[in-house]
Amino acid sequence: MSKNFKSGWYVLYVQLCHEKKVHNLLEENQLESFLPMIKTVREWSDRKKTIFKLLFLSYFFVKVSSSLEHHKSLSVDGAYRYVHFG
Repeated sequence: MSKNFKSGWYVLYVQLCHEKKVHNLLEENQLESFLPMIKTVREWSDRKKTIFKLLFLSYFFVKVSSSLEHHKSLSVDGAYRYVHFG
């Protein structure tokens, strides 16, 4: 990374249906991450069940404070790239 690295929260794009796996792998590597989920009630003909669904598919947030953590989070299986603009 360049000298002008800014620490903070970044949006990480991950492989579809691997969000929880990547989240757990980042926590194992002592990286702070946030996977927003919402609680919903699914209803079938015979029962109701409360489940947690992902708020954003294929995206979640990672807090990095150094360029080493930035690269470490991208080296996790299932992580593709950071979302950036410009």
